[in-house]
Amino acid sequence: MHSVIGTPADVADVTKAHKLQHGRETVAFGDAGYLSIDWRPERKRQVKWHVTMRPGMRQALCNTVAGGLRDRIEPLKAQVRAQGAHAVRVIKRQFGSAKVRYRGQPKNTAQLHTLFAFANI
Repeated sequence: MHSVIGTPADVADVTKAHKLQHGRETVAFGDAGYLSIDWRPERKRQVKWHVTMRPGMRQALCNTVAGGLRDRIEPLKAQVRAQGAHAVRVIKRQFGSAKVRYRGQPKNTAQLHTLFAFANI
């Protein structure tokens, strides 16, 4: 992990996606919450986003040949995303940060920075 941003619960992840990139990425993967990333004005144009489909859209595609092919691609996207989610699992399970502390945004963000630094070691 190279970037961490702490936000309140009412801020969507897609609004901060451009700040999490360091600029050398050519490909990025995201879950269904990032479906609108292509229409964001602050999006970095050189990055190709691979966003997973919502389950309802995936079921509708299975009736066609092209849809069946796209349905086989979705688990591959999930495998790549799972590699990045492993660090989050380490922080939540091994460092005991599964629940949010209510000590204010700056302190919560400082704790996240510390835990991600430990996870990188």
